[in-house]
Amino acid sequence: MIRLKFSRFLKTLILTTSNIIFIAFLPITTQASSISIRADMFFPISGNPFDERPGYMIDLAQEILSAKGYTVDYQLMPWSRSLIMAEKGLIDCVVGAYKNKDRKLIYPEQPWGRDQNRFYVIKGAQWRFNKLEDIKAIRLGLIHDYLYSPGLDSFIRKPENRSSFEYTYGNNALEQNIAKLLAGRIDATVETNLVMPEKLAELNLENDIIEAGALTPYNNLYIACSPKKQVTRKLIRWFDEGIEELRQSGKLQQILERYHLKDWQELKSHHQ
Repeated sequence: MIRLKFSRFLKTLILTTSNIIFIAFLPITTQASSISIRADMFFPISGNPFDERPGYMIDLAQEILSAKGYTVDYQLMPWSRSLIMAEKGLIDCVVGAYKNKDRKLIYPEQPWGRDQNRFYVIKGAQWRFNKLEDIKAIRLGLIHDYLYSPGLDSFIRKPENRSSFEYTYGNNALEQNIAKLLAGRIDATVETNLVMPEKLAELNLENDIIEAGALTPYNNLYIACSPKKQVTRKLIRWFDEGIEELRQSGKLQQILERYHLKDWQELKSHHQ
């Protein structure tokens, strides 16, 4: 059964990759009244630009910026490249970012989400995550340039632990890790609780890949913008003011309901 699903999954992956390659080569030049936003495929945070639901953070940005007379130029791009382009001022913003002192990006005060990273294994696997040292017993699939938690990120950086990790790159990095898990090339992967259930449901793999422990604490998610764009300070102010206005008007919950999500502010007290 898993072999048949894996075959269907590979066909889906090839089609998805073909579409993403086309999207990645679209021009990134924009008009002065357009704000460029990039991210990898990280649904429901950021998804297909041509879909009716391109990602809830994209919807939030469009809602806030349209009120200021701006449009959003959103395209898919590998996460590492998105970060570099934003740092260099070649694009305006990225979405789905954790605050990272090593990245020269500007963040609003108000988060745009909250998540927790969890470990996933093939159903029937015995391994479970309880402490960081448990990772030394397996091969863990990660996505290049992603942050997971202060503890795991510090563990990853230690040279003596490098042999425990295998990295994927590109817009479809999560799909690659799922493929590696199904093929037995890695023993586990780690992904946010917002994204992984959506992806497993999309691939009809909810009964084949299961949770195997979670990292703490929960993380705040942000839109983050270039330090080299003159418009950035204005954008950050608009994003902070706009998210509160959307919350007070009820529009925030309307947007989140399209993605079967709840306001992270309501969830926060339960996660502490």
